[in-house]
Amino acid sequence: MDREELKKTLEELGIPEGAVSLTGEARPACISLKALRNNVWQVFFIEDFGIQSVSDLFDSEEDACKHVLQMVLGDLDYFQRQDVKDWYAKLLTDPEYIEFCRKLNENRK
Repeated sequence: MDREELKKTLEELGIPEGAVSLTGEARPACISLKALRNNVWQVFFIEDFGIQSVSDLFDSEEDACKHVLQMVLGDLDYFQRQDVKDWYAKLLTDPEYIEFCRKLNENRK
């Protein structure tokens, strides 16, 4: 499984767009997958206030994608709730949230 296959699977499961980042972007309340150097992949979760709470490293994109999917499937009932989908949709258009994410990613470089 690669990121394109994972993206398709997440869409089929009805996972909200803002719940998972497959581009390595750090966002609060988001599972992120990031390609590092030397074919190392990082999966991390950012808490609401920008604190990284979970971080795992993988030797392949496939293993990292499988891990992201396992994380999502572990909370599938939560991600499929309509109120959660509405919350993520609102976040992605909130100017304060967008600015917070911009600063968060700027500081992670």
